[in-house]
Amino acid sequence: MMDTKTLVVGQYVRVNRGNYYYDAKVVKVTPDGVEVQTDYDKEPLRFDNNGKGCDGKGTFECGPVMDTKTLVVGQKVYMSSGIYYCEGVVVKVTPSGVDVQTDDGTWNAPHELLHFDDKGRSYITELRSSYDSTAHPLSPWGWDGNGTYECGPWFIDDMPFAEREALDEKERQEYRDKMLPFVTWWKSATHEQRLLPQPKSYIPQRGEIHEH
Repeated sequence: MMDTKTLVVGQYVRVNRGNYYYDAKVVKVTPDGVEVQTDYDKEPLRFDNNGKGCDGKGTFECGPVMDTKTLVVGQKVYMSSGIYYCEGVVVKVTPSGVDVQTDDGTWNAPHELLHFDDKGRSYITELRSSYDSTAHPLSPWGWDGNGTYECGPWFIDDMPFAEREALDEKERQEYRDKMLPFVTWWKSATHEQRLLPQPKSYIPQRGEIHEH
């Protein structure tokens, strides 16, 4: 929760809409909250004094941008690009930002060196030397080698690594508990029963945590 009364016009903030992070600039401050402009929305987003907002697409929150000077070499961090997540280790810290090295176990950004500005937003991705840019029609070089093709730049998660791991595990367990009745039924159902329409509650919804 953020007290938007502390913000001023021209200040940068981070908008969280579900799994998506955006950079945004405060364009208007009122007694009831603020309006901020992102690169992805035609109209400014409006937030109340607690940093909460909503529109036809759903709810969103407003928070401070990350200060990468709080990070240290060797620190593990989570990063997100829309629906995609990866993790890595800070390998360099400078006044202008940080470099993060992902590990080979990160399926959507394996062994890449990510360069971030001082607000925790990536501005270039160095792919591993063995990457064949001609092997895939949608080569990362088609979007200047930064972030993911669908969702743009990576953002360093402002939640400490251990807390994010615990939260993710909690959400995974909640999802497993939710799906348990369906899994139990599926194991005992006949082929004909499985072909029947399933309850909507069993259909994975956008933004839910899935096993991988």
